[in-house]
Order: sequence, then structure tokens, then C-alpha cells
Amino acid sequence: MKNYNQLIGNNFSAHRYLFVLDIPANNSDWYKDHSGSITLKNRCYWMSLHNLLPTKNRASVAIHIPNNQILTPDILNDMMYSAAGGKVYEHK
Repeated sequence: MKNYNQLIGNNFSAHRYLFVLDIPANNSDWYKDHSGSITLKNRCYWMSLHNLLPTKNRASVAIHIPNNQILTPDILNDMMYSAAGGKVYEHK
């Protein structure tokens, strides 16, 4: 809960996002290390932490990430451009 409450909200110079990579048990099924790069396979979901509210829960909080918010190179690029302009990337 401490980390959740520290990461949410609008009080940061950089907007924060949560990324969740759905990974299989076997590393070779989702991860490959190349010279100078990394390839991650499977789906990676994302959501903005910008508008989430603090919670008084003591143990945990559930965060719902919509199934259509899949991180792609284009979305990551749009997030970076939005951040450079001081804006939060919103899913289209």
C-alpha cells in the first residue's frame, strides 16, 4: 500500500504508468537477450497511475487494467512524446 500511494496522483514531474508483462514459467518462452537489446515476448499491459485515488486499505489494492491496453512500440512512442509535452498519454 505504501508503494501504491507513493506512485499514484498528479504530484510528479513525470507521469507514472504501471506495466504488467504476462510471462510463462520458462524464460526462453518470453525473454531473449541480444547484443545491445532485449526482446520480450507475450503481452504487456499498461495503465496510467495519474488519476488513481489514495486508498486506506492496509494490505492490498486491486488495479484493473483493460485488456485492450496492450503496450506496443507505437504506444510507447506516443507515451514518450506525451511526456515530453508534459501530458499524460490516454488510451485512444
